[in-house]
Amino acid sequence: MGCRPEASGLHEVYFEYDDEYEYVARARDLPREIARWSGTSEAGFPVVVSALFDDTGLLAAIRIVTDARPDYRNEVADADLRKRADAHLFGQLMAARFDIDPATQCRALPAAEGESAVGSIFVKQSCEAMDLRHGRKVIVAANFFRKRGQSGTNPQLPTQLTEGQFESSTRIEIYQRP
Repeated sequence: MGCRPEASGLHEVYFEYDDEYEYVARARDLPREIARWSGTSEAGFPVVVSALFDDTGLLAAIRIVTDARPDYRNEVADADLRKRADAHLFGQLMAARFDIDPATQCRALPAAEGESAVGSIFVKQSCEAMDLRHGRKVIVAANFFRKRGQSGTNPQLPTQLTEGQFESSTRIEIYQRP
């Protein structure tokens, strides 16, 4: 293979969903269809999708990670995609989709040094489920917190709020052959 394997030994290949229908909807000025077919998204969340292959070229896993970039693009405003601040909510949605029981298959991770809540909310959750019936292992990780050095207010002017200083993301990995 032409790409180096990651630590797991798998080779990651990024791809995007076909956007032809989105461009047709834009040409016809169909807002609902634009929202339906806009970019690479899942359940209204912009995502980055990768396929992970083993050394023999067989698909071993799919990785889906929420994508913050659309927050900074004007043309996706009419696509009605969820904003980066909501990205951690995608984890709950995907956990439910794969029948992950939050009470038994998820754990709240402690804050690392320098991490803090956004307002009163701190989410750092990891879920893992073995789905033997479908022959897969599903891992969902969701985060919503401030990293070290991030603040809700400007340190030089405490009455001024900051924008975008937080981590909000979800990462899903679906492995074949658990």
